[in-house]
Amino acid sequence: MSNDNVDRITRLALRCFTQTLRNNCYPKWWPRFLWNGSPPSAAYIERQAFSQQLGFDRAAIAAWSIANYDVVTPVEPMAELRGTKINGMFYDKLLGSWGIENDEREVSVNWIIGPRFGRGYVFKVQESPNGEVYLGQSKRTWIS
Repeated sequence: MSNDNVDRITRLALRCFTQTLRNNCYPKWWPRFLWNGSPPSAAYIERQAFSQQLGFDRAAIAAWSIANYDVVTPVEPMAELRGTKINGMFYDKLLGSWGIENDEREVSVNWIIGPRFGRGYVFKVQESPNGEVYLGQSKRTWIS
């Protein structure tokens, strides 16, 4: 896979996390939960080896922070995950990891926004007729 494709997949994976932050901001069903904290508007994301499980015990290849739902900034990977606070049923930030399968045909995306609220997905890496790489339909791999 070319560096251009890896860069494109990186942007697509990070977009998954910004969309997750926005989608979990205040959906219709939140009012009954808001008495117990607020969903995060920020995130810490690591690119790691492909995995269908969220975990920060694997070496980080790169890392990003997200602020205000969609301001993405590259950061140094944390040697040890720290600084996450619990805000009712939520963490103060989304914690996420993603990776590209060795054969470069799949991308894993895993995130958690609270002690009991997270998801994992695998996306097929697709290519359009003009050679543009994109993420195909997702398959959920875990839920909490």
